[in-house]
Amino acid sequence: MIVCPDFLNLISLVKLFKRTGVNIGSQDVFYQEEGAYTGEISPLAIKEIGCSYTLVGHSERRQYGFETDEIVNKKALIAVKNNLLPIICLGEKKEERQNNLTNKVLEKQLRGALNNWDFKNKFFIAYEPVWAIGTGEVISPEQAREAHIFIKQTLEKIAGSKGKNIPVLYGGSVDDVNTKNFVNIKEVDGLLVGGASLQVEKFMTICKTMGKIN
Repeated sequence: MIVCPDFLNLISLVKLFKRTGVNIGSQDVFYQEEGAYTGEISPLAIKEIGCSYTLVGHSERRQYGFETDEIVNKKALIAVKNNLLPIICLGEKKEERQNNLTNKVLEKQLRGALNNWDFKNKFFIAYEPVWAIGTGEVISPEQAREAHIFIKQTLEKIAGSKGKNIPVLYGGSVDDVNTKNFVNIKEVDGLLVGGASLQVEKFMTICKTMGKIN
């Protein structure tokens, strides 16, 4: 289990969950270790306080922070350089799915994020259809399965046999009711939970469904 709180709570949660088996990650990281980048968070600092993971390229960072595939790539590379395991997010917008561009968008984002990548480095991919994030509009299990199959096939094209072992998570309006639909999909290796993680009862139910707690 990995919890990615806001930056202000990272230090306290690292201490709180020490030796519990719960890992702490940041919601973002900057693509330079040091320098005059006011307001950004250095990967050196994230690692120093005890984090092991970081989200990279979340749809809201792409939308509100105007992050490109090139920036996502730079952040993922600096993360692994500093022994942070990146969770690289990708996904299509509603109009892109409606225009049958989902696979084209996913492949572009994958290849962009993994440019110059050494596949000895571990990382996660998180598929989060933008149109299903925080909207209450949930992707069907079959649509999720098709997207995950395509992502895994593309990873094998990019990374060869090593691509088979890269975990692909699903995120997008995951809640206590629909968790079992995604857990039962063979190609889904885990979940990226957003809003439901802020509601204790719902999150506990999700964890129990996934077998993370008794």
